[in-house]
Amino acid sequence: MSQEIKLSLYITFLALYFIMSIIHLAFCYFEKKLARQITKPFIYTFLALALYFYVGDYPLIYIACILSVLGDIFMIFRRKTPCFIIAGLCFISEHVLNMISQASILSYQIPWWAYLICYLSPFIIGLIAYLIKHKNPIIFLAAFFMSFHLLNIAFSFMLIGDRQFLYGTLIYIGYLVYLLSDYLIYHFVFVKRNQKDHFYVMLTYIIGQTLILLTLTYASINLLR
Repeated sequence: MSQEIKLSLYITFLALYFIMSIIHLAFCYFEKKLARQITKPFIYTFLALALYFYVGDYPLIYIACILSVLGDIFMIFRRKTPCFIIAGLCFISEHVLNMISQASILSYQIPWWAYLICYLSPFIIGLIAYLIKHKNPIIFLAAFFMSFHLLNIAFSFMLIGDRQFLYGTLIYIGYLVYLLSDYLIYHFVFVKRNQKDHFYVMLTYIIGQTLILLTLTYASINLLR
């Protein structure tokens, strides 16, 4: 397939991604539950296809996007415990791939022991939160999951320190917004539901994911080729 065709397909699917995002947000805002559930998986399916045609040489980026799609699908059935667990594993795997993608565009190699610390720290953070909050398993899961956001933010600081200020800053902002989205989910599920809660969760989720994945895409192309 020629580069011109790949570029055309990338632009087409990227446009479909933004159009579907707007449609889905409209369904969230007007609280159309069924339409919201149907359209949600298509959002990142279109983005995954766009990234596949644009950055096919770097599969970690569009695989991370595919994991988002799978996570979104299983979250629709989150009331069933196995589906909720699988969705969580998909999103965690996505964060791990994003960390690896960030590390790959640094101008230096990260030592193996630093990766070991990264993989162990979510368990340590989750355990500390679990013990502080009177052995509440929900707190452990929330802290465990949130720690992957913090690790990716740490990697974005490493990019900034590596004189890749624009890429690092955009990923940092993306993960802050993504973190806000997950906090809103926690708040709406375990603290208090509000009107338009799905709208605010998805708005921040889409903004955060767009900044993260597109920045990683352009950084990989510009720095690794």
